[in-house]
Amino acid sequence: MNADTRKIVQALCYIGSKCRNRTINKIPALKIVYLADRYHLRKFGTSITGDEYYAMEKGPVPSVTKSIMEGRAEGPSEEYAKRYIVSGRNSFCAKIATNFDELSRTDIEALDAAYDTYRDHCEDIVTFTHRFQEWKRHQSLLDSGERKRVRMSIADFFEPSLFESDEYCPAPQNVVDMNRDNYLSTPEYMRV
Repeated sequence: MNADTRKIVQALCYIGSKCRNRTINKIPALKIVYLADRYHLRKFGTSITGDEYYAMEKGPVPSVTKSIMEGRAEGPSEEYAKRYIVSGRNSFCAKIATNFDELSRTDIEALDAAYDTYRDHCEDIVTFTHRFQEWKRHQSLLDSGERKRVRMSIADFFEPSLFESDEYCPAPQNVVDMNRDNYLSTPEYMRV
């Protein structure tokens, strides 16, 4: 997949717009982006961000999103990101409003669902993201200290959550299965 930095920046600004002073801690923001991408993949068959994910100690991490939040965007994306995102040590601030023109109606739906899920689990959002199979399958490598991060397969995002009560995406299983099959058959996926 190819990360869409403009959409990532606008997604971060959208998340920031929901927070007091447009500021949010980086770890919850990473989890919200992950949950939104997972939702959008399962319900609509595409990722919002196109980001590459890694399993790390504190859960799934979208790598380009993390770089943008840390002020490490590269190339033409750097100027765009710096126009909208101010990176602090543990948080970032969406410094000015954007019109969110890169975000579709379904992107906003997924971001809202992810943010609501975060609000429901804000005290334990890291633990909550550890309960999904796409992270869980890498836990032993991470726990052993053998690896600090393991690249995750986006195909695993279509797997059901370990606990049915955790599933926040309302897509019926037949829709998730169809989206998985379509996603896996795309040339974009085959390049990953």
